[in-house]
Amino acid sequence: MGAKDVSERILVAYSDVAADILNVLVCNGQRLFEPEMLQEASLVSQYKMDGKLHHQERDVAKFVIDKVTNTIITCCGFENQTKVDNRMPLRVIGYDGANYHNQQNNTKLYEVITLVLYFGERHWKAPRNLQGCIDYKCNIFPDTMLMYGKEASNRKQEIDRQHYTIPNQRPKDKHCGKI
Repeated sequence: MGAKDVSERILVAYSDVAADILNVLVCNGQRLFEPEMLQEASLVSQYKMDGKLHHQERDVAKFVIDKVTNTIITCCGFENQTKVDNRMPLRVIGYDGANYHNQQNNTKLYEVITLVLYFGERHWKAPRNLQGCIDYKCNIFPDTMLMYGKEASNRKQEIDRQHYTIPNQRPKDKHCGKI
């Protein structure tokens, strides 16, 4: 880790600096985050891939604590970049996913966000989200997660009641003539 990386990490680790960053970048200048609301969060997580244990480390992570209930309401990760990383969204997903994975046994989940703070000299032209990293897109699937279960079948029943016919039905279709 270079001297710049260490300096950036130390600076953002100060709760007053992290609160200012959140207030400016996330809250459009509104002072919603106070330094007293921020507590250190774990930086290291592990995952198993190809039968081997790997670890990953965030630059800075802070829990945002609700002042009234004294509970975690979100976890904010900060990643300092001095060079453009074409796979940055994949790294962020790894960090955030590990944090959500650690919450599996919690009765209530808190939100996880990551801010990438870019200090490089060149303009960031690399992808800023997962869709930007995907090379082959079939454009069939929606951008959101598809969820099937009881809610989906209830919604289908509601649609079934609202529609009487569907053009181009095949006689073998289960709902032929009933929709």
